[in-house]
Amino acid sequence: MKTHIRRLASLLALALPLAFAGVATSCSDDIPEESYYTFTGEMMSDYLQNNPDYSLFTQIVTRAEKMSLLASYGRFTAFVPNNAAVSAYLSRYGYASVDAMPKEQCDTIAGTHLIEQGVYSTIDMAGRTSMPRPNMIGRILPVETSEDNSTYIINKVARLDMSLANDSVENGIVHPIDAVIVPATRCLPDLIAENPRLTIFAQALELTALADSMYKIEDLTWDMGGPEYADFPKRIQSDNHENLCFIPERRMFGFTAFCVPDDILASDYQINSVRGLYDYALTVYPCDASVAPNRYVESDLVDRRNPLNKLMAYHLLDRRALYDRLTTICTVKTSHLNPTEWYKTMMPHSTIKVEQMTATPQGANGGNLNKLFINAAHHSNAIVPLTGACIEPNVENDMEQLAVNGIYFYIDRLIDYGQETQEVVFNTRMRIDLYSIFPELMSNDIRDPDTHLTLEYDQDPNIQRNFVFPNGYLSGMNNRGNIDSYWVYQACHNYYWSYKGDEFNLEGGQSGSYDMEFTLPPVPTGTYEIRLGFTATDTRGICQVYFDGQPRGIPIDLRRYSETTGYIYQFSGWGNNENNTYASMNADQRKENKKQMRNLGWMRGPDGAFFLSPGNNTKDGESGVRNPFSDQHRIIRKILCQENLDGNVDHTLRFRSVFAEGDAEFMIDYIEIVPKSVYGIEGEGLGEDDL
Repeated sequence: MKTHIRRLASLLALALPLAFAGVATSCSDDIPEESYYTFTGEMMSDYLQNNPDYSLFTQIVTRAEKMSLLASYGRFTAFVPNNAAVSAYLSRYGYASVDAMPKEQCDTIAGTHLIEQGVYSTIDMAGRTSMPRPNMIGRILPVETSEDNSTYIINKVARLDMSLANDSVENGIVHPIDAVIVPATRCLPDLIAENPRLTIFAQALELTALADSMYKIEDLTWDMGGPEYADFPKRIQSDNHENLCFIPERRMFGFTAFCVPDDILASDYQINSVRGLYDYALTVYPCDASVAPNRYVESDLVDRRNPLNKLMAYHLLDRRALYDRLTTICTVKTSHLNPTEWYKTMMPHSTIKVEQMTATPQGANGGNLNKLFINAAHHSNAIVPLTGACIEPNVENDMEQLAVNGIYFYIDRLIDYGQETQEVVFNTRMRIDLYSIFPELMSNDIRDPDTHLTLEYDQDPNIQRNFVFPNGYLSGMNNRGNIDSYWVYQACHNYYWSYKGDEFNLEGGQSGSYDMEFTLPPVPTGTYEIRLGFTATDTRGICQVYFDGQPRGIPIDLRRYSETTGYIYQFSGWGNNENNTYASMNADQRKENKKQMRNLGWMRGPDGAFFLSPGNNTKDGESGVRNPFSDQHRIIRKILCQENLDGNVDHTLRFRSVFAEGDAEFMIDYIEIVPKSVYGIEGEGLGEDDL
């Protein structure tokens, strides 16, 4: 997370001690009690009760029975509306006083303004589009900041009083605001339908019945894994550390819509009606428009094979993807590589590419530094570069953007999964972080966007949490074996030996064995090489991999990293000569090293990823000692298989333990799916780069 100690020190002129442990592939939750620092002032409850300007909000908190919580030790962030703001709220909703409000409403309002799991100053909010952690009713609050960071607006309506912001108390930080934050109560299709700039998009969602599929909010059958998980949270061993792990309390659904406004449809496509949008869809997904299910009639538009249905569904994700969670720069060498994620869409068997422009490309996207684009293609294999669709982080201030179950964004052009997209955008190495495969992780705010806490704060479960996912939580996951095996998700840190800072470990539960299968993201029909990225450590076991139910290769031993057994040591002469790092090799030595490793089914870790050394876990993008994955002998890629993939069917990977002595785990960091046009090229300057 954020280095709150340093940041609050700059604000409050406090000298805080800093304890830091050595780098590790997973977090350690053991910390001496004397290492914690505490302020020596009033508690947040005292702050509210001692300030008459906030007496009405204090009444709301008291009626919500949260005052005792704010009197306890913890790490709270409070957005406190002044009396004028609360009075305006009461008048708007017809209440004569706080006492006239239903208690349930007091509970909601109080919980909306309080974050229980972190202390966030304005410095922590600068440049963000959302708060890092959910509030006490489980919602993420949107944030807008001015370019000079002089103005902060929460949820589009509540402006921070900068003369009083960052007021510290012993158990947190307080930000006075000038309006009451009202949580969203409507679902995503309703917000889109009320936006006057999205009439065509909203009508198309209704006619295709895709709107009907976006009203789910929560899986009320989720029981936190059942009685066998009643002892959580508990510590689980990984590498040299015990990680405090939690079971998700809720299983929320979420959706994201990338919407093209009416004015752009009219000016750029000459589309002024849903029928015009349908006619455009025919150009992307050509078919006989007179034959069901392709016709422009009500009964056919709801068919998932209909061109309009395909076009609209490709603009939708089955996850709530907040803007600053769509990508992460954690561990990515952003001067050379654009942080990229691949997400399955609601169009059957289709995927989009979301890319943050940090290594500014020449041509169409030049100058769009740090902006997010969908389906841009400027890699060396993109014969015809594609600009892609730019995602705007915010809509108009008078329009709600964040629904109770999702969010929508404006994009500046239509996107599709047509022939050009498949042949150009997907003609590249797809490095897919396992986090992006499962929609529940985004919809339930599992990945925290802040990744650079010191180990001292990393060990506070109220700041950042590791999670265990029992059987049934992750969609697309099939537990084929013992019912008590589970995934452990280790939270993001930019000093982990993990791509994008996080990792998944497959644990066997009481029996020590596991047999898990999950569905890969869809890719266009073609021949691909599939790889597994992982880090070898002593606590990992041996696993047999299956593709589409069939075993591929011999079992993988994830414990081999020493000078006598390590995969990289076999090929590089690591430790025996001057060329013990990839960086020190010349071009010919690199080529030979890659050839030797590939011949036996292995690759080094990517040169475009790094981890920070102990003591250098600064904010992502800032200075620090960076260690490329390609130079780390524990970080490795295994070539699992080369397969002909049918883009119209689901494909699966299965991992079955063949040795799990001592509850040995199986680590999956990321999957690479690489088309033959990339991995099969040997010519200089072509094919796959080292990044």
